[in-house]
Amino acid sequence: MLIGFCVAWEYCKKVKSDPLNLNLQIDLKYTQRMVKSHISKYKKTQGENALSSNDMRAAWKFIKQATNLKTTTTKPSVSLDDLNKHFAHNSSSTAPENWSGNVASCSIQNGFSLQVMSTQSISHQLLRINGKTSTGPDGLPAKFLKKTAVAIAPNIAKIFNTSIVSGRFPDSWKQANITAIYGQKSGNCTKRVPRNF
Repeated sequence: MLIGFCVAWEYCKKVKSDPLNLNLQIDLKYTQRMVKSHISKYKKTQGENALSSNDMRAAWKFIKQATNLKTTTTKPSVSLDDLNKHFAHNSSSTAPENWSGNVASCSIQNGFSLQVMSTQSISHQLLRINGKTSTGPDGLPAKFLKKTAVAIAPNIAKIFNTSIVSGRFPDSWKQANITAIYGQKSGNCTKRVPRNF
């Protein structure tokens, strides 16, 4: 790969010195494509190695590099605590006050059950994702999930099915990114008033 890069660099110098030489321009474009191809193959090999190893840190590092994930935070114009208090005050629960949230038993006739998911169904659903949607709490772009659907579907199926069979769902699956949308509802049109969201 380094040799190809050096050859491309030499062609660049030659084309600069003789810009009208068509053969040099063709050779330069060919060499540039070869270097780009070698870089792509190298990245693919690195990714395959990272994803197939048992080192989850290396796998996630590769995924973040491949998708250019950068965590950026912007300071909200209204206090998050104020927004939380506002929405908690204005919403209500339909559950009885003495309900603990635990179900003691559930008959099949009156209840529901989750079925094991096939790799094909997960792949199909991933391919249907709108690639323009924003990321969730995991930070994985929808476009990335859609592009890698066939490759990651078996692993996702294993994770989902293990969770379904064991009856345990990770806390991270219960999280969502929520964005308050400014609506200018009151006479005081400022983003510092929670009721304007």
